[in-house]
Amino acid sequence: AYNNDLKMRGHTLLWHSQTPQWFFVKDYKNGSTVVTEEVMDARLEFYIATVMSHVMEKEIELTGEAGSIVYAWDVVNEYLHHGYAGNITTWTSVYGEQNLKPTYVKKAYELAYEQLVNYEAQNKVTLFYNDYDTYDCADDIVSLVNFINQDATDKNGNPVKICGGIGMQSHLCVDYPTIESYGDALDKFLNTGLEVSISELDVSTNYAKTGETDAQGWDKWAYKDLGQTDEDQADYIKSLMEMIVSKQKNLDRTKNQNGIAGVTIWGLYDKCSWKADTKPLLFGKSIMDPKASYYSFLDAAAIWYS
Repeated sequence: AYNNDLKMRGHTLLWHSQTPQWFFVKDYKNGSTVVTEEVMDARLEFYIATVMSHVMEKEIELTGEAGSIVYAWDVVNEYLHHGYAGNITTWTSVYGEQNLKPTYVKKAYELAYEQLVNYEAQNKVTLFYNDYDTYDCADDIVSLVNFINQDATDKNGNPVKICGGIGMQSHLCVDYPTIESYGDALDKFLNTGLEVSISELDVSTNYAKTGETDAQGWDKWAYKDLGQTDEDQADYIKSLMEMIVSKQKNLDRTKNQNGIAGVTIWGLYDKCSWKADTKPLLFGKSIMDPKASYYSFLDAAAIWYS
């Protein structure tokens, strides 16, 4: 990233879906009993401090300044969907179900913010909460980040937002969600005063529920020929991006200073996408194969200059 003059996003420190089970048990041995909350707190602190300090020390080595390359961290990922983990050993095995006031989630932000303060990078790096299907749980996300930031202060006792941003993963389909419902969620997040990132954008075609559920009772989705085309994707992406760009252009900066921090496309081209059969990206067989949605994406960006 440094050699190519690029910025990076740190993803992710505390994840509810794919943290290995041995992280939560005695002696890190699968099959052992889970550790106490106190031990887990120490492991969480050790992990966050180790990873973040390693990155910031590397930044100092390369540029002389911490926070110069990694501009954001997704501190916690997908807490609101932690039920997807089913019966495996995970965070709730140690801390129990804490609904919208999870103490260990708040602690993760306190620890991450402490690292930023230690390296004088708190004004250069934003700590995000990241999740999917955010248009279906926007109110809960707002409640969660408000809890995280509640009573947080700097060393002088001034209020600070240790969670400074919300990441909308945005794995979408051409027929879901509606542009209106997505925009409503975006408004709710912008109204918090926090930064918002469209953090994992792709838009699938011909993707639908199978009518089956997995072991945890969640609906299964898969490719299904619905007759949707690249042009359908392009139309959806144009409407979506026109809405996003318009909201940023017309942002009330007395309520939210930064607004939408950026849009990250979740992959380079369809052939190497995690959902390749649904053709969700802006390029097809390679990065030299732009689709109609690539051009509609650019057309939408032109609103900024209109």
